[in-house]
Amino acid sequence: MSDTALATVTEAQADPATAAIFTDIRDTMGIALVNLIWRHLAVSPAALSWSWHTLKPLYASGIVPQAAWTLRQTLTLPEFDALNEQDRLAVANEDLDMVDAVLRTYERGNAQNLVALCALRLVLTNMAGNAASEIAERTSACTATVDAVDAEQAEREDRVTEVIPPLPAMAQLSAEIRADVESLAEVWVPAQHRGMI
Repeated sequence: MSDTALATVTEAQADPATAAIFTDIRDTMGIALVNLIWRHLAVSPAALSWSWHTLKPLYASGIVPQAAWTLRQTLTLPEFDALNEQDRLAVANEDLDMVDAVLRTYERGNAQNLVALCALRLVLTNMAGNAASEIAERTSACTATVDAVDAEQAEREDRVTEVIPPLPAMAQLSAEIRADVESLAEVWVPAQHRGMI
């Protein structure tokens, strides 16, 4: 890991006040783990508390989850080659279920955070006196493309309730898995951010 990595507070390291906010984040967002942005903010407990308490009403009101769900539904993804079915069969079904839960957690959490953090930046740059109305206005064009009732129902059904194992530290991984993770980071993470594995 590089020395330029942004510091984080893992869920296992969290003090009681941070742990309570992390629990509130998971429950409010309907995700199985706390996304990296919140763990970075937790390095400064005041920053985490202010950011979460500023944004929680947007998540809880449904503005953020619905806008994020709509955003995900309207994305046009590139064509991918079919996955190798033989590789899929080599993995136990419970492991595939965990992979699915992890992917749904990040897909849901990252989309919600993208929408909400844009609202937080509006607050920080004084562009909006009322972040809730500003974010609703800015996402109305997107949400108009999907029936609102369907979006609300789908958002509720989209919540991730599975328990996901905690993220292990790199030092806890086998040499083979650690090498795989570092190899992926070299492909997908710019050199200056490699420590963010």
